Amino acid sequence: METIVFVRNTCAHGGVLFDFSFPKGISVVPMVTFNNGNRHSLDSSMRIISLILSSVSESRRTDMEKAILELFTKHKDNSVIKRIIEQRIGFVY
Repeated sequence: METIVFVRNTCAHGGVLFDFSFPKGISVVPMVTFNNGNRHSLDSSMRIISLILSSVSESRRTDMEKAILELFTKHKDNSVIKRIIEQRIGFVY
């Protein structure tokens, strides 16, 4: 829950998410695999949000993940944006 609150507060108080970093690191969750073991990235936070969302609605989780993948895929030919997606957000295609 702390992850969701931190992401929400970052958004609500004018923070930007492309360089988001969870300072404490997200606790290990057996049902979640973090890319490269990075538990501080936005990608890791999105995975936690996805897990919690799946307990509410599997279709909402699927919709969220699909929308994120479509957005990132749309911009992966732009080298600057691709570098942000992969290195700063920690997302792996």
